[in-house]
Amino acid sequence: PTRRSSDLEGPVSISRYTMTSANDTASYPDRVPAGWTLYGSFNGENWSVLDDVDDPCMSADNFTAYEYECAVNGIYTYFMIEFKLGSTGKTQIAEFVIYS
Repeated sequence: PTRRSSDLEGPVSISRYTMTSANDTASYPDRVPAGWTLYGSFNGENWSVLDDVDDPCMSADNFTAYEYECAVNGIYTYFMIEFKLGSTGKTQIAEFVIYS
């Protein structure tokens, strides 16, 4: 898996989020994430699973935003996404946005 983490300036409430496909997804549909696990943490050490997606239903369209509801809502300062890679071992997205 590939991981990406980020710390924010302060706690943020999360209930849903969007993932936006990249600019060349139509040319390279094999880079669409096969799934992911989204984690949240208040201290950057202890992580809670907020959502686990096995089939994101993302099509091979460029710059398309897909909205997902969190299985667990909460307030966190740190977020981490662990991507499940497809057959090529590569993945890409253009944007990840958190909504409260």
